[in-house]
Amino acid sequence: MSPIDATDREIEAAIEDASSYDPRLSSFEIGVEVDNGVAVLAGTVDNLKAKLAAAQDASNTMGVWQVENNIDVEPETRPSDAEISQNIEASLRRDPYLEVGEIDVSVGLRKTR
Repeated sequence: MSPIDATDREIEAAIEDASSYDPRLSSFEIGVEVDNGVAVLAGTVDNLKAKLAAAQDASNTMGVWQVENNIDVEPETRPSDAEISQNIEASLRRDPYLEVGEIDVSVGLRKTR
């Protein structure tokens, strides 16, 4: 059977293999279902890079035409409001397209205003 004629189950197995060998994903349980070349990913990871890596691995698999990434990101530790505020301010100051004067970022209950 040629790679173009791979069944959905064979594609699922190939994506699962790729995820198990990817060091960004090997510690997570990622569910994979494929239907007519559309890969649906599910599960929970602790960082955005892992979620994106899973989608990349799936999209790089022969026979996959589309990826639906339903993986949830739940960080092990959540930053404080002060850390969120500092990170936003630092990002804005580094943006070359912004003329930065005084930046005032307000964060409350982990939501920016």
